Order: sequence, then C-alpha cells, then structure tokens
Amino acid sequence: MTWDCIIGIDCATAAEKTGLARAVRGEAGWVLVEAMSGAEVVPVEQVAEWISAAERPLLCIDAPLGWPVALGQSLAEHRAGAGIGPGADELFHRRCDSFIHERTGCRPMEVGANFIARTARAALGLLAEVREHSRRHLPLLWHPGAGDEGGVIEVYPAATLRMHELPWRRYKPAAELERRDIIMEGFGETLALPGAHSAATQALRTQADVLDAAVCILAGIDFLEGQAMAPPRLDEDLAKEGWIWTRRGSAPSPA
Repeated sequence: MTWDCIIGIDCATAAEKTGLARAVRGEAGWVLVEAMSGAEVVPVEQVAEWISAAERPLLCIDAPLGWPVALGQSLAEHRAGAGIGPGADELFHRRCDSFIHERTGCRPMEVGANFIARTARAALGLLAEVREHSRRHLPLLWHPGAGDEGGVIEVYPAATLRMHELPWRRYKPAAELERRDIIMEGFGETLALPGAHSAATQALRTQADVLDAAVCILAGIDFLEGQAMAPPRLDEDLAKEGWIWTRRGSAPSPA
C-alpha cells in the first residue's frame, strides 16, 4: 500500500503554539494542502480527522519521543542524596542526539535536562490520544517499508533545513519574513505549496510554528524516499530512546 498522507506536527506544551500541516501525494509528487495553528483547531481532533481520511498516513513529530536509557536506569534506583554514576552526556543525551549533532552540526535539546521534556510529554500524550481517536496502532517506524496502516517518526526541523541547505536559524521572529520566504521557495518540487494567497501558505509565512510543521513533512518525504540517515544499528536501547530522521548529505556549511 502506498503512503498517501504525511502529517507534520510541531509540538508544544500549549495547543495554541502547536503547528499542524498535511500533505497528500499528487500526480507530480507531494502537495501541501492544509496548514494551521493549534489555536484554530483542537490538534488531537484535527490530526485524527486527517488520519481517518487516509489509508497509510505518516506522522512526523517535532519533539523527542523517548528519554536516555541511562537516565531512566539511574533514576529508577536513585535515592535522595546519593551520587549518580553516569556522566552528564550519557545521562542527558540520547544516542540519536549525538549522532545528529555530529552529522549536521545542529544540537538537539537535551530531553533529559531541559524544559523540552515537557514538550516530549505533551507530544506523547497527543500521540496516545490520536491513536485512541483514530483507532490506529501507528507504531514508531524504523524503515519506510513498515506500518501498513500508518506510522510515526521523530524529526528535527533545524537539522532538516540545514541538510537541505536552507536557512535553519533566525527565521522564527515575526519580522523574518524574507528568511521564511526563502525556506518556502526551497521546498521546490519536493513539496509543492498551494497558491501564494491561500490560507495555508499565509499561515506558513506568518507563523513559524506552522512553517516548522511543513518542514516536518519535508523530513517525512526524505524518510519515505530513503534519503534520511538510519541508525548504524538497531538495538533495545535505541528502541527505548527513539531516533531523529534527518536527510543525509555532505558536511553542512556553518551559515
């Protein structure tokens, strides 16, 4: 069965800061058809509706979907006042965080040591509700051939933008319309956008969270086309921590 829908979700702890976007496969490739802020809809209900209308949807989520194994093991046995054996990097970095930083130059936030943990929890809560509403299993995927009824991957917009050689920093402030325009133009034929005056395109241009949701879709296309970097090896620890799917490419420029 062919993948027929890609849903990008830029997660946040508050619904109104969540970005949502949907693309479908057209005759010439992937086409973005809807993009909006969670302030306009109930994110869980909107995503569940999109999933129900698709045969094989791919959800691309911008939020950590797991925690470092060493952190979980250490905290499970820890008592107040006692030392913690593993070093800070091992405790607070997932294996994929180090991999992505090494390969792209972009450093994912430390889910074990940062407020991003709240976003991770919110993302997992949203995913659980979406599964319940849509009555789909939606497993975490490790290759594009899996997930006959759909699935989920974790993505990281900054790294995806950088590996596509697009602006990956300083595009979120409201005044940075030019940088966001460059990003949208950079989607090219990989992800076609609706007309310049459409509600979806205007949302991408004026709301960075919504634009990030579209970049999540771009990462999903890379994954489905085999252009994303797979784990060097898959083991039980990695299955617990998760993986960030990012386009492979040459060494990134510092810009």
